[in-house]
Amino acid sequence: RVIEATTGEEGVRLALAEAPELILMDIQLPDISGVEALARIRRTPALDAVPVLAVSASVMPDEQQRIVSSGFDAFIAKPISIKPFLAAIVAALKEGRPK
Repeated sequence: RVIEATTGEEGVRLALAEAPELILMDIQLPDISGVEALARIRRTPALDAVPVLAVSASVMPDEQQRIVSSGFDAFIAKPISIKPFLAAIVAALKEGRPK
């Protein structure tokens, strides 16, 4: 089952209400940034084990590193290439968050 949010605030609210197995988070959202939404999600102990993957069109390596360093478990670049995207999803679901 897939649940979709169109804003960061809605994404945080849905994550808290639904406790998903995986979250794909865009970085550029219309209200708060994906980094801020992630910080709010990570403050909830019940969601600590949920992998959160960043999705962004930012292709600069330093920007990708900054995004991952902010607490995301992986980075998926846009435009999305199907095989690497699916591999990242499978790995996140299978392995969970890195310890």
